[in-house]
Amino acid sequence: MALKTSFEAYALVALDIGCDHLLTYGLNAQQKVCAYPGARVRVKVRGHLRLGTLVSIESSSNFDNILPVEEIDTASFNLPSDLLELARWMSSYYATSLKRVLSLMTPNHVKEEKQAQTANFITRAKPKHEIAQIAADLRTKSPARAKILDVMLGVKKGLFAKELLEKANVSKGALDALISMGALKAIPIDIDKSPLDTAEFFKTLPKKLNPEQQSAFDKIISSIEDKSFDVHLIHGVTGSGKTEVYLQAIDKVLSLGKSAIMLVPEVALTHQMIERLQSRFAGNMAALHSRLSMGERLDQWKKIREGKARVIIGPRSAIFSPCENLGLIIIDEEHDSSYKEGQKMPSFHARDVAIMRAKINSATAVLGSATPALESFFNAKLGKYNLSSLTKRAATNHLPDVHIVDMRREFEKAKGYALFSDLFLSKLKEKISQGEQAVIFLNRRGYHTTLLCLSCGEVAKCPSCDVALTFHKGKNALSCHLCGFFSALYNKCPSCKHLHPFQFKGIGTELVEKSLKALFPEMKTLRMDADTTQRKGSHEAILKQFKTGKADVLIGTQMIAKGMDIPAVTLACILSADMGLQLPDFRASETAFQLIAQLAGRSGRGALKGEVVLQTSMPTNSTILSASKEDYLSFYESEIEVRKLFGFPPFSRIIKVLFKGKDSLKTLGAAEKAFQKVQTLLPQSYTLHPLVPAGYAKIKDIFRYQFLIRGKSALEASRLLEGPLSQMPHGVEAHIDVDPLTLF
Repeated sequence: MALKTSFEAYALVALDIGCDHLLTYGLNAQQKVCAYPGARVRVKVRGHLRLGTLVSIESSSNFDNILPVEEIDTASFNLPSDLLELARWMSSYYATSLKRVLSLMTPNHVKEEKQAQTANFITRAKPKHEIAQIAADLRTKSPARAKILDVMLGVKKGLFAKELLEKANVSKGALDALISMGALKAIPIDIDKSPLDTAEFFKTLPKKLNPEQQSAFDKIISSIEDKSFDVHLIHGVTGSGKTEVYLQAIDKVLSLGKSAIMLVPEVALTHQMIERLQSRFAGNMAALHSRLSMGERLDQWKKIREGKARVIIGPRSAIFSPCENLGLIIIDEEHDSSYKEGQKMPSFHARDVAIMRAKINSATAVLGSATPALESFFNAKLGKYNLSSLTKRAATNHLPDVHIVDMRREFEKAKGYALFSDLFLSKLKEKISQGEQAVIFLNRRGYHTTLLCLSCGEVAKCPSCDVALTFHKGKNALSCHLCGFFSALYNKCPSCKHLHPFQFKGIGTELVEKSLKALFPEMKTLRMDADTTQRKGSHEAILKQFKTGKADVLIGTQMIAKGMDIPAVTLACILSADMGLQLPDFRASETAFQLIAQLAGRSGRGALKGEVVLQTSMPTNSTILSASKEDYLSFYESEIEVRKLFGFPPFSRIIKVLFKGKDSLKTLGAAEKAFQKVQTLLPQSYTLHPLVPAGYAKIKDIFRYQFLIRGKSALEASRLLEGPLSQMPHGVEAHIDVDPLTLF
């Protein structure tokens, strides 16, 4: 083995696979010249070559018997310096290894250089009259080959191999034989399309900004031109024209030779925003999101890295785009929970990461929302962010009229449960008869949410999770929405074994759609939830159908409350406006307010006046009343006092430490041991909440326990966790969630 003294310098390397810690390798004189932080390298680990990222170069090392760097891979993707600096910050703040952070920034499709999918396009290799003669000669001895040639004689240029074989109804062997004998030829064609190729758009010109928009725009441009780090919060009511301000700010950034990243909360919104960006910046864009194929993602990534695209759009992972000369980052609907990674470490929030990346690049960050996160608005009130308020809708249309319906009275009238109020049904009938459209919101998918045994009173639960199973009528099955478990409808109770004493309870979007069709058979409906949007392109397809008037009503979960802009929608109904308000979580009121206000904002965005019907059993609840008026300021003033009283964010920072394992006792034991260690290390200025089962105590047969740390600095507390959580027993995993969105 080589000794450390034989090297000119030392490279700290984060491996793609394996050890979480940085490893030290030696650099010879030639390698030292071409090595740099962010470079991709090949090193030996236990005799096998492994890929990794060179994180830093040191002049000395305390280790002996250091192995050399085998190769600096100049052909591979290298990490820009700003992303490497961002990775170091994320590793420290979110209490996770640098290797895990770097895996977000150099995704697998980039590391493995996944190629775009290809398909063989079959054409004639000889003139038609020769092909006809060959077909005649093969008619008796090889009918399959003759069939293929007959099909090829009927096309102008050619067919893809799959389509040709389907038309001829023969096997691939016959086609291969014709290619081998020179009658036909196969041309490989890249079938992966850019996600921008399918976006429909018309070229548009910048619109004249109203005084409020102009004021917000001027502030942003001032920051961009000063080339100084700044954060702007645009608090604008729904339909106030925030997007137009974004577009004109991007245009300014491009004119200065810089790049811009625009984040949207979900894939469902990406296609709609792509259309708007394409209308201004066609040919200079790239889109990154999870619905792209590996080949498509690699193509978009390379386009960004090579500087061929300077406007990048996508959900949270797009913040790691390798663009250079970054001037502007926009976080649309900045309050949205989709920006938070809650399932795996690092549990980062894309909004906060975006602000830090803007700071590293001396760039401008713009947050926009009709219902800003309380932390964001608090920072604006303190003067940390520049606040711009858009209080009026951009067009001549006004905010919708809102009707709050007390469902307790509806239940009395119906002498039982009522799904739709009389007011909503009359409004719906009126709007549809006028050729207008409606959206109906319910944040529960499926047909019924619970199956109850009338003999023992037990609810049918998932065998692997601590949650009730949901009945899906379309599949006539019970499903767990946490682990995906499916089961045929029970004919006897799993608990007491009695036959058929069941009762369904609770409503989901599937039942809403069925009930609506029963009331209005002629009405055309579409449903948008996790069940109907599983296939690639399904979000776009449903929205396109609705936008083009193929349906009267769109029924959906929270994905329909986010940024959807369809002028013909003049009625929005929230079936259970108080859903979620009773959750034991300090953000419950904020989440409910955001959902109600955002959904209400989908109505009346065109020239026609909009209306909203809020169905609730809590008609005097202050959150519902504020949301019905889209009165964010009164909600904020009320909610911020509650947060201050109990010391919740933004007056403190919270870290949730979650322990997961298949053995309940072993997991609990490891959690208790770690909890006791943290208790001895944590300064008195912090509050350590008790160790308890998590809100979902079991998911996929994994038991879950958690405790919370609350104090002024998340960074200080997260550093203290490294020791207590470093020695977890086999089969137990510790997950650190800094600034969690939910404590449930």
